[in-house]
Amino acid sequence: MRYKCINAMGIEKYDEHGFPTGSYGVITEGSVWYEDDVNMIGGEVHLECESGCEGCGWIEITRAHLAECFEVIN
Repeated sequence: MRYKCINAMGIEKYDEHGFPTGSYGVITEGSVWYEDDVNMIGGEVHLECESGCEGCGWIEITRAHLAECFEVIN
């Protein structure tokens, strides 16, 4: 499933191995993401960046954040 961010949100950044980097980023409105089955840090939903995601290749968020900050797109 694909999603577009409709409400910007701050996130803690993790490296490619799932360890926190100590820095934070912002998921910008209009960025496009797709859901997959990977689980790096125990989040409810794992999203991979498709476009418009400066400095964030993937995120893991709760279902509540998904409903609040993203909308389904084709």
